[in-house]
Amino acid sequence: MRMDLMREKMLTAVGEAKQFTVEHSKRLRQDLTEEFREELVAVRQQCEGRTKVIETKVEEVREEVMRLRWSMEK
Repeated sequence: MRMDLMREKMLTAVGEAKQFTVEHSKRLRQDLTEEFREELVAVRQQCEGRTKVIETKVEEVREEVMRLRWSMEK
């Protein structure tokens, strides 16, 4: 009888440990997924900002080239 009680307690402890591991794993996966998404959004925003700066510079250069061409035609 005592062995049965010990076996039952051990099985209960193993079950609780498995449940804890599963729950912890889910939370960890969710946390890492959320962190990855946040970093991805930040990188996209940086890229968009840099793209806008480059587009602005390209437009400025185009305008300058057009002005120079126009002045050379005179």
